[in-house]
Amino acid sequence: MAPEGMSDDVFVILSQIFGAFAHGAGGLSVEGKVILQARSDYTPLITENLKRWRRLELPVIESARLMGRLAGHGALGRDGLISMADYQRAREIIARLGLCPFRHPQDY
Repeated sequence: MAPEGMSDDVFVILSQIFGAFAHGAGGLSVEGKVILQARSDYTPLITENLKRWRRLELPVIESARLMGRLAGHGALGRDGLISMADYQRAREIIARLGLCPFRHPQDY
């Protein structure tokens, strides 16, 4: 069952995105505040795009995997813990390159 205030469909998609990020990060730990920020960032985008999800799924999942890889690379240069700065930097790169089909208003 999804957390309160989130539909099951949104929860499943968000979990897929988090799983792809973790896969890209190669199993590195992620600060809790990064997970909470990502939930806040992506829940509205997923909700707005539920009807289009089947068409967006592969590029979004691949973007999340690449974000995890980028964030993990930054974390490996320190202590191996993915920080908020690692997440934000990875997200900015993905947005700047236009790799994610979700429109991220704060990134433009």
